[in-house]
Amino acid sequence: MKKNKEDLLLTVFGGKIKKEQWMVIFLAGILLFVIALPEKKKEEVKTETGSAEPASLTGQDEEERYCKNMEKKLEEILSRIDGAGETKVMITLKDFGEEIVEKDKKREQNTSEIGTEQRQEMTEEEETIYGTMESGREQPYISKKIQPKIAGVLVLCEGGEKVFVRKNISEAVLALFEVEVHNIKIEKMKRKGEE
Repeated sequence: MKKNKEDLLLTVFGGKIKKEQWMVIFLAGILLFVIALPEKKKEEVKTETGSAEPASLTGQDEEERYCKNMEKKLEEILSRIDGAGETKVMITLKDFGEEIVEKDKKREQNTSEIGTEQRQEMTEEEETIYGTMESGREQPYISKKIQPKIAGVLVLCEGGEKVFVRKNISEAVLALFEVEVHNIKIEKMKRKGEE
């Protein structure tokens, strides 16, 4: 059996195997090993975060928490407006915000002469800056986070039929958020037992 393997190698490489040929075989083995590694790292990331969900869903969950938090705060403050009574709020978002990643920019100017002509060439490279988390995993450094934009606000309150309450609530929402007046809807809330 051992003789058959040696005969096969001798046939493939045309005679005795040289040091360079052994090096090629060794490097090919390492290459195959490296190709198999990325799959394992993806699995490690899943277990490290504790979730098998894609990153976009995790970001979406964060935006939903942001929205719910804003609704709760708005409900609390609007319910204190004179005549508003119990208040429920729903906020819809235009987008999910944006994270600006810090980049290192390198510019280089090269001048070359070809005969009597002078040629200038500008090259620009961008490289994302990474920071190391406590877990040891690298993550892009976020230099700025833009909060989600609000598309509309619905307010249900016990005093929603009163004109002055609607006006005060509308002005409060406009003062807090960059939203158009026509995207604010205020309605009377039905009380429990009302038809």
